[in-house]
Amino acid sequence: MSAILVIFRKKNPLKLFMFLFFCYGTVYPESLKIPEASAGILDLRNADFSRDVFNLKGEWEFYWMEFIPPEAFPWKGKPSYIRAPGRWNLSSSRAEKSGDGGKSITPQGYATYHLRVILPDERVGKPVWFRISNMSSAYVMYINGEKISSNGRVSEREDNGVPDYGKLVKSYIPPGNTMEIIFHISNFADPNSGGLWKDVVLGSEENVMNVVKRALAFDLFLLGALIIMSFYHFGLFLLRNEDISSLAFSLFTFVIAFRILFTGELLAVDMFPAMSWGLRGKLEFLSFYLAVPLFTMFMHSLFPREFPRWFFLAVSLVCGFFILDVIFFPFNVFAPRLYWFQIYSLLLMVYTLGAMGIAIYRKREGSIIFSGGLLFFFATVAFDIVVSRIGTYGFITPLGLFVFIFSQSFILSLLFSKAYRSVQFLSNRLTFTNKAFQRFVPEKMLALLNKEDIASVGLGEQIEIEMPVLFSDIRSFTELSESMNPEENFNFLNSYLGRMGPIIRAHNGFIDKYLGDGIMALFPGGNENALKAALAMLKELKSYNRHRNNMQYNPINIGIGLHSGRLMLGTIGEEERMDATVISDAVNTASRIENLTKAFRCNLLISGDFFEKIGDKSGYHYRILGRVKIRGKKKITDIIEIFNEDSEYIKGAKIRNQEKFRVAVDAYHKKDFITSLSLFGEILNDAPEDAAAIYYYERLVSLTGKSTGLEKQTNGNDKEIEIPYSTLAEDLSST
Repeated sequence: MSAILVIFRKKNPLKLFMFLFFCYGTVYPESLKIPEASAGILDLRNADFSRDVFNLKGEWEFYWMEFIPPEAFPWKGKPSYIRAPGRWNLSSSRAEKSGDGGKSITPQGYATYHLRVILPDERVGKPVWFRISNMSSAYVMYINGEKISSNGRVSEREDNGVPDYGKLVKSYIPPGNTMEIIFHISNFADPNSGGLWKDVVLGSEENVMNVVKRALAFDLFLLGALIIMSFYHFGLFLLRNEDISSLAFSLFTFVIAFRILFTGELLAVDMFPAMSWGLRGKLEFLSFYLAVPLFTMFMHSLFPREFPRWFFLAVSLVCGFFILDVIFFPFNVFAPRLYWFQIYSLLLMVYTLGAMGIAIYRKREGSIIFSGGLLFFFATVAFDIVVSRIGTYGFITPLGLFVFIFSQSFILSLLFSKAYRSVQFLSNRLTFTNKAFQRFVPEKMLALLNKEDIASVGLGEQIEIEMPVLFSDIRSFTELSESMNPEENFNFLNSYLGRMGPIIRAHNGFIDKYLGDGIMALFPGGNENALKAALAMLKELKSYNRHRNNMQYNPINIGIGLHSGRLMLGTIGEEERMDATVISDAVNTASRIENLTKAFRCNLLISGDFFEKIGDKSGYHYRILGRVKIRGKKKITDIIEIFNEDSEYIKGAKIRNQEKFRVAVDAYHKKDFITSLSLFGEILNDAPEDAAAIYYYERLVSLTGKSTGLEKQTNGNDKEIEIPYSTLAEDLSST
């Protein structure tokens, strides 16, 4: 197997064919070719029985239309000689195909074969073993007058003979160094041939059994390989039924596998001993006649230009005639027409080789390797067809078939390898495309819509789910943008967004939209992920501002708003232009809360509803800035500031004044403006940079007309701000 793999990888068909021919040669060793019988005598006195086996081939004494009793040998009459193994009506003989009296040798009749075998002296009294193959069509074997084996029933009359198939291994202990081997053979069933037309092998038990095992192993190996190949390609056809070549090759290999049961080692005889001689013959012929149109169908599917449809239909029509002939007529009627089908097959081979030459000229993929295997296969088939008219050699078609199948498998491997590479390329391209689309339609949104890729998303796809929403925005971006040219604007935005996007994804969120300098993000992972992402964005902003400072750019500030609620995710638009979007009051609320960061001049605001869904709040520094009614909403919403990422000085001041700030806000909402003004004044005395306290203080001064002496700090001038009375909720609703 390793040798096959090495040759296969090097893609050297010639070396592969030589290797397979060597393997096939081990089935029938070279020693079977020597020595040969001459004038009815086979001299084995110099043979080495410990090493070799011997085929009883050569010139046998031949007595046409006579059954000479074994005890009558040595026969005193003048014998004829015929070469065996071989069909008696086709083999050459010294009697020029005639027996005594000038009687013509026809396929049907009976005869006696005789061979004297001279053994080495050391084999006397020791068993010798015979492997006796099938004869056509009944025989009895004698050695030194003793009946050794038989098959069917021999007869001098047609109405009394019984044909049969069989093979066996027998032993015999020679009493001396000479064995007189006699075969009585009759044939009235096979109209094409008769006689001792298969090998008779002689040797020691071990060596003869090795020949039997090798021959049986080769047939079983070829049978198994063909069946596996057939089912494999049939499976390929089921998975991709537009590929007819897989179906054709599957059927062809299955029929050839079926044919192996009735040729060679006659496995069908062992499997079904009760099968009649006539049925076995019909099945053998049918397998041959079916294989040809299936092979043509296979060639048409692979090379449709070189093997057009009319050619396949014409071959099928001719083969159909022969198939019907086998089905409806007895063996002695349809068997003679095998000769014409063999000639027809040879003509088809010539046409096929010519067409493959054209395919090679046209540079069809795999045509060279395919033609090499095909040529080898056709050579073995042609050889067997020709020599079958003589019958003096074993069939080598199985070897040619194996080489052809191997070459075809190699071609299919090349095709599938190319298809795999093409699929892999397309898959990689599709993956790349999907990733590119994910830049526009996030993968997590596809997952929420229960879609594997962007191609499966249709118009109107939607799902309702509860999820937190994040809005962020760059402060004073309009002024900043006006100081830059278009290229600088895009570079700045991409630099900023390139830092914030990965943070959102790292916290199990995804960006739904870019809103100019703003971001809208969703967090299927929950509120805590969203809040941690917002704090991480503010932390990254500090690093980004240090970078901008090093580049001599002004720092930037952002505001982030968070809210959670029921969302509807889906696709809107029309068939030629769709967009994935989110529709919900929760989205509007999150946007309004982010807007409030401008009024309170803080970085991170969240709604009370959002904060309630945070499990462990101990890790967050927060304070309620107020209760507001967002425009379009009836429910009063708490607005909470998370100040973990404020400077240490501001964060410390907010923590110190946290309780005083809460009381001041409560007093404000109870319209106890004097108390609220006083408390916010105290907070600003401690922390004049507290922007939310400044906001409230300025509002309360305008409402009450009073002050605590901090107006210059907060307003920047001595003039009071004149704003009509309103609640903070109403004031904020205008945002």
